Amino acid sequence: LAMVAELGGQGHSPGIVPDTREAVRAAFRAGRNADLMITIGGASVGEHDHLRSVFAGEGGLLAFEKIAIKPGKPTWYGRLGEVPVLGLPGNPVSALVMARLLLGPAMARLNGQDVDETPFYDKAELSEDLPANGPRELFLRGALDRDEATRCTVRPLTNQDSSALSALVSADCLIRRTRNTAASMAGEEVEIVIL
Repeated sequence: LAMVAELGGQGHSPGIVPDTREAVRAAFRAGRNADLMITIGGASVGEHDHLRSVFAGEGGLLAFEKIAIKPGKPTWYGRLGEVPVLGLPGNPVSALVMARLLLGPAMARLNGQDVDETPFYDKAELSEDLPANGPRELFLRGALDRDEATRCTVRPLTNQDSSALSALVSADCLIRRTRNTAASMAGEEVEIVIL
């Protein structure tokens, strides 16, 4: 809700929705007049994860159900009637990273801004080497250091586990590593997303 407000929206939360089909159905129906619905968690394959099956049962249409990004692979998106629905992962780090990457542009578009004109990626110089990246786009938590000459360097934090909330608290940016990127050396410029 804080991020929605920061991005110029007015959010409403039903609170934590119980893991029952009836409760999930009621929450979807209550959001039918929203400009955008956002869900967090409940979309895995567990016995009590009813989100996507209830979404489909209510007439929802999926555009995609996974995304090639780490952290955040379980992110999904679809429409329930005319309402876009963004499904964020239940892992708090993954949810925040994906909200930063997807919710910002979505809210900009809902607020009438041209998303292509919305500044998104900044640049910083790596303070240490990074290994090559695999087939998923990777967003590493990083710490920025600016000197008096406006030089900006970024250091990847040591714990990049998607369950490491402490690393997220210490981070002030995300370092973007596109798919199949070669190793990067200290001093090279990389794209970052300010948190």
